[in-house]
Amino acid sequence: MTTLTWPTVSVDPTRCEWWLQGLTQEHRSPLSGAVQTQELPGAHWTARIEYHNVRDLDARTLQAFIGKMRGRAGRVYVPNFGRPAPVGVGGGAPVVAGAGQTGSTLNVSGGPLSTTGWLLAGDAIGVNSQIYMLTADATTDGSGAAALSIAPPLRSSPASLSSITLSLPTFVGMFTDDRQGWTYEPGARGFHTFIFDLTEVF
Repeated sequence: MTTLTWPTVSVDPTRCEWWLQGLTQEHRSPLSGAVQTQELPGAHWTARIEYHNVRDLDARTLQAFIGKMRGRAGRVYVPNFGRPAPVGVGGGAPVVAGAGQTGSTLNVSGGPLSTTGWLLAGDAIGVNSQIYMLTADATTDGSGAAALSIAPPLRSSPASLSSITLSLPTFVGMFTDDRQGWTYEPGARGFHTFIFDLTEVF
């Protein structure tokens, strides 16, 4: 099934909630109660995106989107509306610098030269339709390269020279359940309300 683009309507979401869902395993001693926690691969993003006071024309677009998604069968590129662009300086044409990268550091090149605060902690970037959040400020060197501290850790090694998205990065998501709909309030001048719960898939 084709991955959909997020529906275009005349209003921005009224409210967005964004969670980083870790994946851990706990081992608790039955004798001492001591706890050991192991991080597992597969941390992912979940989101709740709400539209309130939606007029009929936009409501029809969002209703059609629900139909196209076919419950949890569908996939859609979910924008990070809360981090549409870096708070840092930004700019450049960044790409992944080197193959085989793993872990919580991503080496990139193609940024502006010798730029302090190119990206700041909390900025979001996109790599291969996955969103990563910077956990520390990033400064480029004289050749435009930088080492980005990110969360969650890389789930797979991106190909060298893969593009880094700075403007409105997205992840591939699906609805968290098959029951999707909207609220219609005829007493409020015909406004509609939509609440979408989505989880990242890869």
